[in-house]
This record gives sequence, C-alpha cells and structure tokens, in this order.
Amino acid sequence: MARNAIINTLILAFTMVVVAAILVVGTDTSSTVPPLLAVGQPAPEDFVANQSTEPIEDEEATEQRRAAARANVETEYSNDNEATITVIRNVNSFFTDLRAGAVGDVPDPTTTLPPDTTIPPDDSTSTSTSEDTDTTVAATTTTTAVPRRPIEEQIVRLELQHATLLLSIPSFVALYNNDLDRVQTGAEPVF
Repeated sequence: MARNAIINTLILAFTMVVVAAILVVGTDTSSTVPPLLAVGQPAPEDFVANQSTEPIEDEEATEQRRAAARANVETEYSNDNEATITVIRNVNSFFTDLRAGAVGDVPDPTTTLPPDTTIPPDDSTSTSTSEDTDTTVAATTTTTAVPRRPIEEQIVRLELQHATLLLSIPSFVALYNNDLDRVQTGAEPVF
C-alpha cells in the first residue's frame, strides 16, 4: 500500500511538472498587450483583416430576387378623374377670384364719376347731314378707370377663399397687378 501511495504521488508530481512546463513553454511572451480602445477615439494602431471583407455575391440570384421584389410592390397611386376635375375647378376658381378681387365695384353709370375718371382729349369729329345744312360736331369719348383694391386687401380676400395657396397668393397678386398696369399703358393682357 505504501508502494501504491508513492507511485500515485510520483504520477501526480510528474503530471504537475508536465502541465507547468506546457504552460510556461506555450505562453507567447513576444506578443504585446492588446491596445486599449476607447469609444469615439481613433485607434492607436492600424488593424489589418486577415481575410477579404468584400461580399461574395451571387449576381444572378440577387437579380432574380430583386425582380421578384419589384413585381410584388403595389402601385402607390391611381388616377382619380374626380380629383382631377376638382383640382381644375379650384385652379379656375382661383384665377376668377384673382381677377374679381383686383378691382373694386364697377361704378354705376347714372352716378357721378369718381375722381380717377379720365376723359382723354379727342380730335375726332363726326359729321351729320340734315336736309338743309351740314353740321360738324366734335365727338366725345369717356373712359372710366375702375378703381383697384389695395394689394394687401386683394391678398387677404384670396387667402380667405383659397387657404391651400397661402404661400403663392402674394406672387400671383403682384403678377396680376403688374399685368393690369401694362394693360393701362396699352399692352396686351397676359392673364
């Protein structure tokens, strides 16, 4: 028995020496300690991957899957004729309101003319003939300028009627008033 205990002790000691030798010899003492990395800071050294990071792609299978995915996408729009007609009506209504809102009320011809009524000088004459004499009478022409509303009032009126166009209303009012100014100078209207 004593002999078995000595053999067991020797085997245990030999095993411990072999394991210790393996641990000492197997330790790589030439490598450095891995660098400390911190989030948000640049790496302290360059790291090189030991294999390619390029994806390996099956182009044919990928294209088939893309085509199948495109075919499964539902249409995101449809033609709605009623919506189209509504939009056209709204646009026409806007331009009608733009024209109507630019000028004030048309004066009644039986009332006194407003101060901005102009009567241009006229050189034309008309001749009327009666049985006994010829009479020449100068023809007169009266032109009435319809008063224009202030631009701010035009904008407010249109904003109340067409709230969806708030950003573009001032530009359209300015364009239309510029067109009216051009027409007063004898140019052809654009609107």
